[in-house]
This record gives sequence, C-alpha cells and structure tokens, in this order.
Amino acid sequence: EGLSKLRQGSGIVQPKNVAIRGISNKPDINTIISKLFAVRLGFGNGYQINVRHNPKLIKKENPIDARKCEAQLNNVLAKRQIAFAPGSSSIEATSQSVLDTIADILRECPDTNFVIEGHTDSQGRDEMNLSLSHQRANAVLYGLLSRRILIAGLTAKGFGETQPIADNGTEAGRAANRRIAFRLITENKPNKVPEETKADE
Repeated sequence: EGLSKLRQGSGIVQPKNVAIRGISNKPDINTIISKLFAVRLGFGNGYQINVRHNPKLIKKENPIDARKCEAQLNNVLAKRQIAFAPGSSSIEATSQSVLDTIADILRECPDTNFVIEGHTDSQGRDEMNLSLSHQRANAVLYGLLSRRILIAGLTAKGFGETQPIADNGTEAGRAANRRIAFRLITENKPNKVPEETKADE
C-alpha cells in the first residue's frame, strides 16, 4: 500500500522491519507513509522510510495511450529480442540495454497493465518448454523491478511452444518463436491462457 503512493519505489519486508524507498512528487510523502505505517504496524514498530521528493515527477495530463504503449514495447522487441542463455532463464548481458529501453517506455505508461509473455520453440518436451517460458517471463519481470519499475500492473505468463509465429522446422523460425512479448490487459477482453498454465494460477 505504501508503494502505491510513489511514482517509483521498492519495498523490503522482514519479520521485524519494513523498509520502503523511492521517489514521489508529493512534498509531504514521508509524513503520509509514516502515518500509514503507524496505523498498519503501530507506533514504535520497526520501519524505515527513505523517499525523496522530486517536484518534476508530476503525473502527465496526457500519458501515452495504452495501445501505443503496447505497440512501442513490441516494436522494440521486434527489432531486438531479449536473449537468454540456452535452456536457461538467465538474461544475456547484451540484452540488458533492451530491458533499459522497455523500462523507459513503461515509465511513460502509468496505470497500464500488461502480460509479459514468454514463448519458446518446439524443441524439447512440452512441459519443459512451458516451464522455461514462464521462468523467462519472470526474469523479465524482475529485471524491470530492479530498474525501479512498479510491477503491480505486470503479470508474467509462460506459453511454451503453443503460440508459434514462424515455422519451427527452420532455425530462423525457431529463433523467431523464442521470444518475449507484451500484451495489454483490458477489462472487457480477458486473457486467453493455455490450459497447461491454468493450474499454476
């Protein structure tokens, strides 16, 4: 709840201590969060607040349209996909700049919800590909978190090999199918999730 008061931030919860840090455009943000923690945790209990006021972080009157934001994210990925180590969810060092660009776009799209989709080619067992695709989507999610992106509106989903966009019979096709994509979540259009992933919810 404290993070929802910030434009950018992160929190750490431990058994005897709660710490929150970030940036807000509200000059009295530390007082606001202190009162919130006092109500939730009680006066005298352990919590640390390190929030910096930045008056330049005003909420845009005309934020980027959600569909344009989705298009920008996927245009970036169409030009340069996020690469992972073979058979792993470890993001290659050469792809860290792609995550930087994605994070910059998401900062311009407040209050927008996306599914981070992980996809694989058809090599290997179905269940292995499904698990790997979910792990890779999660790796992107936590990569964005490390860049101070609020992830409350982001959901990581693995789709395995179920949604190919190219021919898995060729190396070029398999490379195209190994991908990350962003899909906008809309209230009137529920997400279509493969049967294999429903048990994980």
